[in-house]
Amino acid sequence: MEEDEKENLNTENKPEKANDEPWAWYTQQWKRNIVENQEPYLYSRQVIYAFSLLFSVFFGGILLSFNLKEIENRKGIVPVMVYALSYTIIMIFVMNYLGANIALTLVSNMIGAIPLYNTFWLKYIGKDTKYSTRPFSTPLGIGIAICLFLFWLVLLGVK
Repeated sequence: MEEDEKENLNTENKPEKANDEPWAWYTQQWKRNIVENQEPYLYSRQVIYAFSLLFSVFFGGILLSFNLKEIENRKGIVPVMVYALSYTIIMIFVMNYLGANIALTLVSNMIGAIPLYNTFWLKYIGKDTKYSTRPFSTPLGIGIAICLFLFWLVLLGVK
């Protein structure tokens, strides 16, 4: 074989850097349409999912509503918040009936987050909207403060 053919064989068999990682296709979907320094500045789909999972679907709905306000698509705010609030209230009753535990809570939040970052995002923000990510430190601080307050109430024995 000639040198050029050997080089082509070597490069054809090597996967690209992004595909070396497990779940590369999945992480690339989360980062789709994110660009640097371009308006609008939105909370990413990944942030909405993470906050819905860790805090509540209602909290994720609030972040998505901020995004809708940022892109001036106010008609989507009411359906998003009605869904997020309804799902959260229903899950509170279900958790009280079944006996809440951390695993069940995470699974229910995971299921409830899917329409937020998938259905509502695609319908009201769009599949191809380019945006820059908005820092999530403020919502994170608020979420942690609420959790600490609720933990404090539990320690006091408030029901």
